Amino acid sequence: MAPPGSCDCHFHVFGKPDAYPVRHENPLYALPTSGLSEALAMHARIGIDRGLLVHPTIYTTDNSLLVDSLAAIGSTRYRGVALVDQTTSDAELERLHGAGVRGARFHFMPKIGMVPDLTGFRRTLERIAALGWFAKVFASGNELADVAPELIRAPLPILLDHMCKIDFSLGLDQPGHQLVLRLLEHDHLWIQLSNGDTGPDGPTAPPWQAALPFGQAYFAAAPDRTVWGSDFPHVLYSYSGNPRRAVPDDADLIGLLYGYLPDEAAREAVLVQNPARLAGW
Repeated sequence: MAPPGSCDCHFHVFGKPDAYPVRHENPLYALPTSGLSEALAMHARIGIDRGLLVHPTIYTTDNSLLVDSLAAIGSTRYRGVALVDQTTSDAELERLHGAGVRGARFHFMPKIGMVPDLTGFRRTLERIAALGWFAKVFASGNELADVAPELIRAPLPILLDHMCKIDFSLGLDQPGHQLVLRLLEHDHLWIQLSNGDTGPDGPTAPPWQAALPFGQAYFAAAPDRTVWGSDFPHVLYSYSGNPRRAVPDDADLIGLLYGYLPDEAAREAVLVQNPARLAGW
């Protein structure tokens, strides 16, 4: 079980298509059936008290489900991460803020099909920084290297998503991992320990050993800027053409996180204290 006050900084919910239609022209996965009640039940089972609800890419910048979900559970314990871009109006950003949104996610992975224009990205960061939000950036490999200068000079906290999808099989000396460590030298760069189960020795079973030295290194580099996310309901396991098997038990993912962290104080930092600072609780 997670300690009291723990936060899941990355989970999704999905709605019925008649109320919340899929907006993405080429979604990478079938619409899951997991809604808000399933996510909250999972949190209750593993001891999660707070969460950052991340708007799924299949809805693009239509944040209706996110706003409705936050209204249903309240922003005392749960807050949101929206999908916005340069076309999102200032009035819409204010509406999202009032609904409990405290961050925005940006995708630089080409297969997702939502790579932002860098000029628009820069301007959007300035606008959400004025609201006190953070930016969640999903990028890996060459894409991360290309956007790194923008992240270093960004005017707000930047949360690197899903351990930057590092290929754990290439070892700790690989350029991608070394780039992440260099980025974490900057005080506004954060890292999310998630998706360690989707590496080269997953998703067959715990304990996903290949991820351990990477998670340990990232925590050591930024112990006060590391958070955790479950990625429930684990849509990576149903990507088109991806022969994934049964999704992991989220309790086992807490166990994987504990493998990254040296002691109880570290667990308290990653699960309780750091998310509270990032999301403004």
